[in-house]
Amino acid sequence: MARVKKLRQLVDALGTARAYRKLHGILDALELQLDDGNYRRHAVTRLCEAFLSTAELYDISEAAARRMEHAACALVTLVEDGR
Repeated sequence: MARVKKLRQLVDALGTARAYRKLHGILDALELQLDDGNYRRHAVTRLCEAFLSTAELYDISEAAARRMEHAACALVTLVEDGR
């Protein structure tokens, strides 16, 4: 959950939640998937892919986009390792 929190902090730093509601929706889905520890790896991977694809729709700085990609990839690595 700490990894999702990191992604949420990065999105929150972009501006109002309403402006980035699609990203917040994907983050909500990630939290629901990971909440009880009974997650599906493929679902988490696809949600992270959706998050990054959706982030491309916004005018986000290259530095912020890199931080989001790093955080999303770290989340995928975490679940693939089964931690």
